[in-house]
Amino acid sequence: MNRLTIVLLLGLALVACEDVVKFEEPQPVGKKGLNQIPGRLRGTYFSASDSTFLTINKTQIIEWVDIESRTLIDSLDIEIDSTKITGQTSDSIQISEGAYTLSFKFLPGDSVIVYYSYKYTIFEISHDHLLKRFKGHYFLNYRRTDNNWRVRRLTLNNDDLSFSRIRVPEDITQLKEITEVQELKSDSVKVISYKLNPTRKELKRLMNHSFSETKKYKKLE
Repeated sequence: MNRLTIVLLLGLALVACEDVVKFEEPQPVGKKGLNQIPGRLRGTYFSASDSTFLTINKTQIIEWVDIESRTLIDSLDIEIDSTKITGQTSDSIQISEGAYTLSFKFLPGDSVIVYYSYKYTIFEISHDHLLKRFKGHYFLNYRRTDNNWRVRRLTLNNDDLSFSRIRVPEDITQLKEITEVQELKSDSVKVISYKLNPTRKELKRLMNHSFSETKKYKKLE
């Protein structure tokens, strides 16, 4: 496990980062939110793209990963922040921050066992997290502030689960052809985000021409 691999793993925490595309209302407009996640969606899924798991229960969607790798000490190229160390012995170091834990077990000779654990609740039904069903898809709505929602689309086709969001800038041109898109700019007149409020009819069209950034999972037995 080299420096690049570890950096990629730690990058999983970015799943909850802010979008530059914001919705004024939870989608679809006028549809009532579900009080629990439907049974057909519940279960555990695996993404081959980055070896992450997704567990869906009655009210939560949780992303997690557990990876163990044995390698040579010389192959590790990382700098350990001493303020993040949560456990240390003569032959081991454990680092924890937020949703992840990274442990090193040093073996006799030149080997080390690296263990990485990450667990993060990416959605939980609540006043600020609304789940709505529309045209066979499920929309995850995250309240950021009033009139400011982050939206994801969840689609299950047999055992294949797709977790999607609007891709920038690729989807923006299509968005502008379907609904009004407000561009929010910085002092330097650079576009920093987009805001939209599609009707239900417009959202139906948007589903076919946006939400193109997709992560795929396979449901496990």
